[in-house]
Amino acid sequence: MKGVNDFFRKVNDAEKMKRYLSDHSSSIKIYCFFLLLVFIFYHLFSDGDFSFLLTLSSVISMFSFLMVFLKIEMNKSCAGVSLKMMECYVVLNASRLISIVPFEGYLPYDKSGDWLYQLVEAVSLFINCCIVYLCRYKYKNTYDSTNDIFNNLFLIIPAFIIAIFVHPSLNSFLPADVAWSFALYLESVCVLPQLSMFQKEGKVAAFTTHFLASQAFSKCHTKN
Repeated sequence: MKGVNDFFRKVNDAEKMKRYLSDHSSSIKIYCFFLLLVFIFYHLFSDGDFSFLLTLSSVISMFSFLMVFLKIEMNKSCAGVSLKMMECYVVLNASRLISIVPFEGYLPYDKSGDWLYQLVEAVSLFINCCIVYLCRYKYKNTYDSTNDIFNNLFLIIPAFIIAIFVHPSLNSFLPADVAWSFALYLESVCVLPQLSMFQKEGKVAAFTTHFLASQAFSKCHTKN
């Protein structure tokens, strides 16, 4: 009887796994595509230099934004997404591009710093802007403004002030150096509106937890 029970338990698990794969097929395809893309990028654009981690961090971050965008479009709803957080990401991505497009001080040393890193950051900015548009206009009726009340100016303004006084000088141009530092400081706290929204709603959407986990993972590479 025990062997029969074990058999049926395995069958049930297999069925659950099959349903899970079916329900999350789009996410799984995106993750597989992401792994393939990282493999291609590493072999085509990396010299094996440690600085490739900076590009890898940006790629992970970009795909996390893409996952959020696709989930919103598939569900026709931006419920569970903090607009205030996404606005912070728009600001910091734009600030980072100001620092890395016309200057080379903060670029990876390998071939990915020639254009790939900048392109990935630009795509991230575009996706962020699309998410903000979806929350503000296209699916604004599904946006939970009553719980997304964390004032992101309390994050943006202090980060900018700190960047003015504490910044490196790899670009040898004050505005660009401040822009890089501002993006870095803001990035370290910009998820707070989303966490505040989680607390007020009392529930967490699965895709937003995946987003936050991906962002945290990407920042591990940045800090290294």
